[in-house]
Amino acid sequence: HGLKPGVHKGWIKLQSCAPGFPDRKIPYEVTVTDDDLDAFDTWRLGYTHFGMTCRPNFEPATNAVRELVRRGYNTVLLSRLDIYPARDAKGVWHAAKCELMDRYIDLWLAAGLDPKKMRFLVYFGVERDHSDMWWGLRDEKQVRLPFGSPDYDEGLRFMVRSLTDHFRTRYGVGLDRILWYPVDEAEGKFPDPALKSSAARCVHAARVIKSVDPANRIYSDPMWGFFVSKDFLAAKEDFVRDLDVIEPSRPQLTAKTVANLKAAGAKELWSYHVSEREYPSVNYRLHAWENMRDGMRPITTYWHLDECSGFSFKAKHAYASTYVDFDYDLLSISRRQLAADMSYEDGKLVDCLKAKFRDDPKTLAHIDALVREGADGRTMKAMDCARDALSEMLGN
Repeated sequence: HGLKPGVHKGWIKLQSCAPGFPDRKIPYEVTVTDDDLDAFDTWRLGYTHFGMTCRPNFEPATNAVRELVRRGYNTVLLSRLDIYPARDAKGVWHAAKCELMDRYIDLWLAAGLDPKKMRFLVYFGVERDHSDMWWGLRDEKQVRLPFGSPDYDEGLRFMVRSLTDHFRTRYGVGLDRILWYPVDEAEGKFPDPALKSSAARCVHAARVIKSVDPANRIYSDPMWGFFVSKDFLAAKEDFVRDLDVIEPSRPQLTAKTVANLKAAGAKELWSYHVSEREYPSVNYRLHAWENMRDGMRPITTYWHLDECSGFSFKAKHAYASTYVDFDYDLLSISRRQLAADMSYEDGKLVDCLKAKFRDDPKTLAHIDALVREGADGRTMKAMDCARDALSEMLGN
C-alpha cells in the first residue's frame, strides 16, 4: 500500500544476536500495479466462538477479533441472541431490544472493521424445536409457537422486518450485506408437508422471509448426502429456487453434483468443510481453487477457527486454525490459518483479473486454465506457480 506502480527493490536485513553469526542481507523485488485487490470486497466468514457465535455469559476476545479483521474477515455471525420479538396479550408483536447482539457487532467495529464492508450472517436455527430460551418464537404466555403455523410465520416476518430496520438504521447495513441462515446442514425428506425435516423447514423459512422482501437473501449449507438423495434429485429446482447462496461440503463435492446444482438454477455456490485432526493444511487453500475451477465462488468456510480453545469438542477433535488465549486475549495463528488466508487473497486476484479482462474471451480462458492447473496440482507449489502466472497478468 502507498507504493507507486512499478518495480521496487530492496533488502531485508537479518541482524545477528549472537557472536560468530554474521548479519545477512536478502534482496527482494516487488512489482506493484495499479490494480487494487481490496476494491474487490467479498464475504469472508469464519466460524468462531470468541467473536461470532454469541453466548449470554461469554466475554468476547477483543484483540482476537482485531486479528481477524486485519486478515480480512468482515462477516459477523449472529446466533443464539436476544433477537426474537415478543407478542403481547392482544397479539401485537414488539421488536427485541437486541442489546446482546449489538454488543457483539460493536466489538467488531471497535476492532477496526470498516462499517462499509461489514456483513451479517443471521442464524435462526429452525431445524428443530429447541427447548432452551435462546431460540424460537413464543406467544404471550411464552409457549413456543409451532414452526410453520400462521402465528409463527407472522412472527418470523415481523422479526425479519424489525432486524432489517435495525441493521439499516444503526449500522447502515442493507439487504445486500445480509444473509439469513434458517437451518444448519439441511437434510431429510423433501418436500415434506409436515415440515419435520430440516430441508423442508429451510425452504419454508426462506419463502416466508422472501415474502417480506424478495431482495432478502438466503444462505444454506445442506449436508453433503442430501445432494445425492432421491428427494433432492427429484425436486432440486424446487429446493434451490428461493436459496441465494448454497454451500455444499467441499470434500464430498463431485462434478456431477455441481452440474446438478447449476442445472437446478443455483444462484451462487460457496463451499465449506469440517476439518478434523488429520486434515492437511494445504486443503485450507486448495478448496478455494477447486471452487474456482468448478465455476463456483472462491469463498470457503470451515468448522472451526478456535474449537480447540477450551470448548466442547476439545477432548475429541482439533477443529481449529487458531488458538485463543482468553486470559491474555491473544490469538495464535497456525499453518492452517495461513493457508486459509492465502486462499482469500488468491480468490480476490482471480476476481480482479476476470473483471479486468471480462471482454477478452481468450484471456479469460487462459485464466481458467491457470486456475485448473493450480487446483488439479493439489499442492502449495502448484498453486504458487499458478498464482505467480496470474499475478504477472495484472501488469498486462
